[in-house]
Amino acid sequence: MTIEINLHKLERGTHEGVVTVRRGGKVFQRKQRVGKKEPDVKPVPSTELTMDCLEDIKSKDVKAIDFVVDHGWNAEKSRLFSNFVSNDSFVFMENDKISGISDLRMRYDKTLMLSLLEINPDTQRQGKGVSAMRQIVRYAMENDAKEISLQSMDADSDKFYEAIGMENKGKIFMTSFVGSKEWMKEFIKAK
Repeated sequence: MTIEINLHKLERGTHEGVVTVRRGGKVFQRKQRVGKKEPDVKPVPSTELTMDCLEDIKSKDVKAIDFVVDHGWNAEKSRLFSNFVSNDSFVFMENDKISGISDLRMRYDKTLMLSLLEINPDTQRQGKGVSAMRQIVRYAMENDAKEISLQSMDADSDKFYEAIGMENKGKIFMTSFVGSKEWMKEFIKAK
């Protein structure tokens, strides 16, 4: 493990004082900076996204794909939503920019089926996927879903769903994951 320290940025105390120092059996006093400064605490940027159905937030005369592109979606790099987005897709927004898009449906047996979830290629690896899943879980709990079920399409997605604690149900063509009511409650509590 390598640790780099920038000595110029170290805090040197709040005021000057006299301290007693012992070296090589000799005791002497010297002036030095003493006291502790409060660390500069920078606010952690929030990755909490809002979740809305496209149909509820866009004008009827605007195509869904045009709306998402106008709100920052990188359709050129997108693997799932490059040239078509359904009007009833859910979008995850932060500061009027689309960070993610999802297709989900509540089945007759109260299972929330998560068909597709993609985070904007420009904002991946920034916690947006976890934030989007929190919103999906809240939606599922508000609608009394018994579980969330999905099919993962690649190894990276498998790792993501495993990392957030969903149960891997095995693979036929795609890996199946399920999040029970108990998992939903635990997932919402975790930060």
